[in-house]
Amino acid sequence: TLTDENGGFTFFGVATSTEDIIIREDLDSLDGGSTPTNGTFDDQGDDPYYWTANLAETGDVAFVEIGNFIPAPDIAIDKTVLSVTDVNNNGVNDAGDIINYSIKVTNTGNVTLTDVEVADPLLSNTLLADDVTLAVDESETYTGSYTITQADVDSRGDLEPNDAVAEDDGYIDNTATADSNETDQKTDSEKVQLDYSPDIDLIKLVDVGDGSGFQDANFAIGPEVNIAGGDATFRIELANTGNVTLTGITITDIDSALGDIDLSGYTLVESFAQDGMLEVGETAYLEYTAPLTAGQHMNVATVMTDQGAMDDDPAYYFGLVNDGPGVR
Repeated sequence: TLTDENGGFTFFGVATSTEDIIIREDLDSLDGGSTPTNGTFDDQGDDPYYWTANLAETGDVAFVEIGNFIPAPDIAIDKTVLSVTDVNNNGVNDAGDIINYSIKVTNTGNVTLTDVEVADPLLSNTLLADDVTLAVDESETYTGSYTITQADVDSRGDLEPNDAVAEDDGYIDNTATADSNETDQKTDSEKVQLDYSPDIDLIKLVDVGDGSGFQDANFAIGPEVNIAGGDATFRIELANTGNVTLTGITITDIDSALGDIDLSGYTLVESFAQDGMLEVGETAYLEYTAPLTAGQHMNVATVMTDQGAMDDDPAYYFGLVNDGPGVR
């Protein structure tokens, strides 16, 4: 018997046989408390501790892993984004779009892994795998999806479980986990950028009471009207034309004759819910009246929101002091 520098044993002069040759580890002759060198791996560590080789002909060589086997269990996880389904076909990643993921788990160690579990709290199928066995170098690939919510867009990606970045960083980012009985937990994260585009449209209309109804009079002179005892009705229309819920909606209106208009007593009528904010695609309007004034009249309404969306629009009319065209 020859032992090399790595602790490997070479046996010489072993007789050939058509039967398996049994190589047994004699623990009884060792000090009490000795343990088998091969542990309990490969179904060859149960008592009695032995290995087998087959040397049927002269010159045959058999390599047997006898003892000194150091188990090194390990697991790897690789999470990737396969695609993003653009449900509303607007070319950006926002509410309603579906993120499709692939999660590959591989046994990168030198022992079989048992009770492998793969989980991702963001995906619809949160527990992707449970009680799975992976042989050495074996891999399993799992798929899952996540539908972006309006709350995700509004928060700029700050609501996901296991959010990889604890701030509104503008991404859907989350972490998948792989674990087994033999290994520590391993994780991998992926992120998908969200489009955050708050926008609002304001239209200012005027009805001078001449039977023409509301007009979008953006330029002087605007509609002409006899001012005697009359009022002008103004209508401010809003529309959320972006992809973000708008809050903190503030409307101001400056009249060329009357100065700042006090709008505190008027109600902004919303088309979805009367909740003080504009959902994506929602509209709203506000109406108020003011006495007609002589000469060229102009006032400008402006809207601003907490998200930075803003717009303005003027309305013109010309007040006549007497009936008849051109009498001013």
